Amino acid sequence: RRLEGRHEVSISIPSDADGYFDRECPSPECQFEFKVHEDDWRDKVRDEEVCCPFCGHTAASDAWWTQDQLKHTEKVALAHIDHRINRAMKRDADRWNRRQPRNSFISMTMKVDSRPSYLPLPLAAVEPMRLKIACPECECRYAVIGAAFFCPACGHNAADLVFSQTITGIRQVLDALAHIRATVPDRDTADTTVRLVTENGLQNAVTAF
Repeated sequence: RRLEGRHEVSISIPSDADGYFDRECPSPECQFEFKVHEDDWRDKVRDEEVCCPFCGHTAASDAWWTQDQLKHTEKVALAHIDHRINRAMKRDADRWNRRQPRNSFISMTMKVDSRPSYLPLPLAAVEPMRLKIACPECECRYAVIGAAFFCPACGHNAADLVFSQTITGIRQVLDALAHIRATVPDRDTADTTVRLVTENGLQNAVTAF
């Protein structure tokens, strides 16, 4: 009877080292991954509507779980159910064993292995993303890789701000190319690294534009 009815499991989803939560656009055509600072997700983002920074799709705040978070949640919930079933079976086995005659020629006992089949580990948040943005309208802090246009909290189009920050980041990378060449001993490897870094910067510039 203790297994009947509805059971709730509290699952903690940690923020990253900078205090940002991992989020993912629920639109099947987008699924853009981004981050929102945990304080702003609590204080600035509305429960009824969150805006995807990339495509502008809106949905309620409980729809923005990443695939890794959903998998982790499922594993923790299954582990909780497994634990409750195991405890119930162990209680039944103990009652069965107490009812068995002690001096009988044939005796039967029941044993339940109560070791957990899965031990859920804390979910490691994805490493901090490169571009951090503060919305000029509501000051919500969010982070993206690549291009973003809309504030998750208020939906403000921050394309101009993101473009400016992206260009600044590209300039910093290009300024570091000489240092890359100096620190990589192998010339071919250094040339390849510089080429890839340059191509990535150009791709980010085109995406931001």
